[in-house]
Amino acid sequence: MTETLISVKVPMNYEFSRHKYIASPYNDDVGNYTIRLSTSAIEQSGSVVSGVEEVSGGTGYVAISIPRNSTYWTQSEEGYLTNTAPIEFQRATASWGNVAAVYITNINGGIVYFANLAPAIEAREGAVITIEGGDMIFGRKDRLVG
Repeated sequence: MTETLISVKVPMNYEFSRHKYIASPYNDDVGNYTIRLSTSAIEQSGSVVSGVEEVSGGTGYVAISIPRNSTYWTQSEEGYLTNTAPIEFQRATASWGNVAAVYITNINGGIVYFANLAPAIEAREGAVITIEGGDMIFGRKDRLVG
């Protein structure tokens, strides 16, 4: 099986209804951010988010949980958070289809940030999707990125 490495740079959109941004977002809440992939684009209308279709199980896909602290995230003076290390999803053991969005959920499972990928990424069997350190960027609600 040929290895397919895919690297993604992902400016994230803030999802207004789910997360209260404060000065230190990685310190305001215990737990983890969970990074997930969707096979459909995510839409937002006001405070409602729709269209999320997480990659199905049984294909080697596992969402990635990352602690919410300064070891894994840096914060700029402007309030943007960035991942400090690569986020690598497990190798696809079967096709995941087209990955159209990346999204982050909080400890309660609510979507807090998302980014649609254009174009979508075809994740065939053997694909490894990696978001390199510094490539996932998201910001406070009044300073959307992307």
